[in-house]
Amino acid sequence: MECFKQAIFTRRLTVFNETFAELGSKQRNYAAVWHGGISGRKDEDLASTFHSYMLNLRGMKRVVYWLDTCGAQNKNSTLFTMLLYLVNSKIVVTETVELKFLEKGHTFMSVDSKHKKSGRR
Repeated sequence: MECFKQAIFTRRLTVFNETFAELGSKQRNYAAVWHGGISGRKDEDLASTFHSYMLNLRGMKRVVYWLDTCGAQNKNSTLFTMLLYLVNSKIVVTETVELKFLEKGHTFMSVDSKHKKSGRR
């Protein structure tokens, strides 16, 4: 009976994701998914998803990110420093990265529908 109690009262596994939805009907989407046992949702964890996405871009000289106004995730020096590092390095061909932030209360983005679909699965 002790084993049965342990199975019921185990901790929940927290799953995180960061989705990059390229604009246009035929564009691909990129999702980074990880669980709490691998990493958390700190600024460096989210910056690493942007890093991974930037490495997968092929031949794009200019990248525009539309972001919500979540300060901890999208407005932090770790993300800005990492993007600056990538643009100034030879790792990617991207020369310009623009960060555009939606107004508070008007944050519906095309990526929201992607999250909704993945949440159903």
